[in-house]
Amino acid sequence: MGSNVSEFQVQCLKAHNEYRSKHKVTPLKLSKELCSYAQEWAEHLASKSVMQHRNQQKYGENIYYFFSTDPNHVVEGKDPVDSWYEEIKQHKFGMEPKTTGTGHFTQVVWKECKELGIGVKKNAKGQVFVVCNYNPPGNYIGNYASNVPPVGGF
Repeated sequence: MGSNVSEFQVQCLKAHNEYRSKHKVTPLKLSKELCSYAQEWAEHLASKSVMQHRNQQKYGENIYYFFSTDPNHVVEGKDPVDSWYEEIKQHKFGMEPKTTGTGHFTQVVWKECKELGIGVKKNAKGQVFVVCNYNPPGNYIGNYASNVPPVGGF
């Protein structure tokens, strides 16, 4: 991707792929196009101070929000991914989910997904918004059992 990849993006991609390797699914590649797309939405959210998914989404999307009154606090690229992955505790493998409560986790390890875009923006209030977009998107009803392997793979 060249030199405009941020340290945050490198860390975030690495965290995704460390988790994906635990589930024996192929690593994601960073997409310049998806990163621009994700960055645009992160900046929109930061400017409005709201957490919301983009409408008419053609990609998978995970959003993360962090706020600290400590101006020196740095959100690391792995922080949102760790937070999303925590949902594994509620996920029932081998079946369709009854709720969307593990959707961030399932998107992180979704087997058919190949590309990742990462955007991050901190606003003047100290709010940090992280947007990750996934291509092809995950979380299709009917496809969970075949795309969300347990730790160790299928």
